[in-house]
Amino acid sequence: MHRMSASALIVVLALAVGACDTTTSLAAVDDGLVTLDSGQIRGAIVDDAAGIWAFKGIPFAAPPVGELRWRPPQPVASWRGAQE
Repeated sequence: MHRMSASALIVVLALAVGACDTTTSLAAVDDGLVTLDSGQIRGAIVDDAAGIWAFKGIPFAAPPVGELRWRPPQPVASWRGAQE
């Protein structure tokens, strides 16, 4: 029984390590501009040596005002151009 648990743990760890591939997300942020379904967001570099970017103020839903108050979130309206 103990040997089976160790084997299961090894399989889970191998799957977790394989799921940590971040190369595609790094390539998409070379110029700080990321395209979402609703528009574009421009990030700011935080640490140039480490390649760390910050993206602030990303809208994830329409504001819950008026008839949307106490309702499930609605998609954010699309925009043109890049939000800073």
